[in-house]
Amino acid sequence: QHAGPPPVAQSVTAPSEHVGRERLTASSIPPLAASKDALKQSYGQQEEPAEPRTADRRKPTAAAAACDVSAFTTRTGGALVRQIKSATTDCVNTLFNLTGSDAHQAFREAQMTTVAHALRDGSASYPGNAGTGMPQLVLYLRAGYYVHYYNASTVGGYGSTLQTAIRAGLDAFFASPHSRDVGDANGETLA
Repeated sequence: QHAGPPPVAQSVTAPSEHVGRERLTASSIPPLAASKDALKQSYGQQEEPAEPRTADRRKPTAAAAACDVSAFTTRTGGALVRQIKSATTDCVNTLFNLTGSDAHQAFREAQMTTVAHALRDGSASYPGNAGTGMPQLVLYLRAGYYVHYYNASTVGGYGSTLQTAIRAGLDAFFASPHSRDVGDANGETLA
């Protein structure tokens, strides 16, 4: 004999609280930090990655160590754009970690608008590779939006000026004949 009520049948289609009924809006999805892990993916048999040479192992660390945050926080206008274009993507990648006054100085709306205009202006001559510094500009803008998402009160507001500049930059970039090139060189810009 069983104590208690008999088990109740549960429907497989019973509503679940953690399953959403509608698509998430873009503003409700947090941005992702930059990672180069997904740039190359093997869809066949997975091979063990080769051990990097000693010089290759030091390269990202050296690039990150040589990256001076103040070079991005103290420059404005064309000087900022030149600094971004001349930096390595490893260096620009370190900017995703900025907080406090560094985050404000690097990613306030005026800085981001300047970089968005540089994206727009450089897109017509984009060759489909890193030769013009386009990957660094795109990565800088991504870092700015990422840092702003988590530190909006520190970075400051982003308004219609930046929105207009970003739209113009992206429109110009994707109007470029090389923006859809399939290859690692263009993939670095798009990743």
